[in-house]
Amino acid sequence: MNRDKKYIAWVILLLSFLATIFGPTITLARTESLMRPVSRGEATYLILNKFDLKNKKRAFLNACAERPAECFFVFTAMSDFDDIAFEPFLKLYPDVTEKYRYYSAIIMASMLGLIHGYMDEEKTPFKPEIVMTRIQVLKVILGAADLLRWKERFELSPAELEKNDTFADEALSNPEKWWYPRYLDFAVIHGLVPEGDLFRPDEPVTLGELMQILDSTQNYLAENN
Repeated sequence: MNRDKKYIAWVILLLSFLATIFGPTITLARTESLMRPVSRGEATYLILNKFDLKNKKRAFLNACAERPAECFFVFTAMSDFDDIAFEPFLKLYPDVTEKYRYYSAIIMASMLGLIHGYMDEEKTPFKPEIVMTRIQVLKVILGAADLLRWKERFELSPAELEKNDTFADEALSNPEKWWYPRYLDFAVIHGLVPEGDLFRPDEPVTLGELMQILDSTQNYLAENN
């Protein structure tokens, strides 16, 4: 028994020693991981999981899966991809097949109207492996949380199109990026993103930034529901 106790004590001592040596390395690795950019496919997957939309929207998703042609009527009309298929697998984008690791998340998010492909490009690709920008992530998160639904430009009031003075980014005054101010203003007013001089809407979002907005949004929902 004494020999067993000595062995356990030695193991604990060894683990403590290793933690002392490799602890900073592990911390650095975690920090570097949070600083890496997140792709459109991965971001979609993380957002859907965070809000458990597979279960929360199960009834809608099942109904959509049963009547895909009806569900994706508007989507199909807007898309330039001629090979959209509803069976045996849903194929909505030329670059997202059923074998792609984030296929299910992208299909679900498309059903819910949270994401779509690049409508101004031939065949309307989704581009799942390119990075998602900070403003794109904010848009998808607010939609996934049922906090702000998408509106076309003609639906917005002059106030919703007006740039807020919280951030000085030139992109927020760009007429071609008319939807940016509405999402960013909502996020600032409700404390979902920290205030600062610049928001950098078109820069790649990092994993840490994505998680920060997700956590802030989830906390807001918990406090206001």
